[in-house]
Amino acid sequence: MLYMLLVLLAGCSFGLLSPVVKLAYNSGLQPDQVVFTQFFMAWAMLTTIMLVTSRKRMGYKKAGKLALAGVSNGMAGLFFFLSLQTLPASIAIVIMFQFTWMGVLLEAIVDKKWPGKEKFSSVLVLVLGIVMAGGILEGEVKLDLIGVLLATLSAFAYSFYILFSGRVATNEPPINRSVWIITGAVLFSAFIYPPKFIIEGQITTSLIWFGLGIGLLGGVIPTFLLAKGVPQVGPGMATILCSSELPVALLGSALLLGERASILQLLGVLLILFGIAIPYVASNIKKHSGQLTEH
Repeated sequence: MLYMLLVLLAGCSFGLLSPVVKLAYNSGLQPDQVVFTQFFMAWAMLTTIMLVTSRKRMGYKKAGKLALAGVSNGMAGLFFFLSLQTLPASIAIVIMFQFTWMGVLLEAIVDKKWPGKEKFSSVLVLVLGIVMAGGILEGEVKLDLIGVLLATLSAFAYSFYILFSGRVATNEPPINRSVWIITGAVLFSAFIYPPKFIIEGQITTSLIWFGLGIGLLGGVIPTFLLAKGVPQVGPGMATILCSSELPVALLGSALLLGERASILQLLGVLLILFGIAIPYVASNIKKHSGQLTEH
């Protein structure tokens, strides 16, 4: 239960990231500044924590694998930000959230085991809830092919990130794993968006404060929680629990940006919450039934 809660909270942290990033854009910050600063601030904070709390060293092979997992995380963020340039946010997030079924499918392929009825039912409910909560059923929808492709790549990369984070160097301390994961994300973002703004002296107070907030919400908190929780609950369950991101994103947008959600979107949120709860409820029912059978 504890590890499921940690993964759920990681999704909530990612959910708060979206409205904060919108606030950063509204303040005049550019995508290259936001993407690089997010991962760099997270790397700086996690590395400081590791140096203070952990003395265990990790082998280069494990560190390299974790850094590759971080690259998939960086790719997911980059593709999603780029998709927002040509797609409405509601459409982009609905497409990106297809990582729910992608993650379950990836786990099934890797483990060569078809997901149980509870996971399958959960994914179906989640996909319906995500479509409703994203507002895709309301109004006329215009889709840009490049935007759709980028959002789909974001979902694919994120499902790989969750898979890797639950299977690579799982015996290492979560803080050490988190540092190397975020290191991969920093290197990838620096390669795609070289931090020219630092060399040009465009470091503002706004960039520092937003960088700290975005680094915490999009890097430190979810990376650490996923590093600790995913190895215990499994990648398939983790993708289901991370669906908490969308309801929190809608709530954060309402509180921070003044955006209103429709009745259909609210019903979608309820479906998402129900979909997340299905595996846990099913697990408890099986456990309770087993106890009754023993007695």
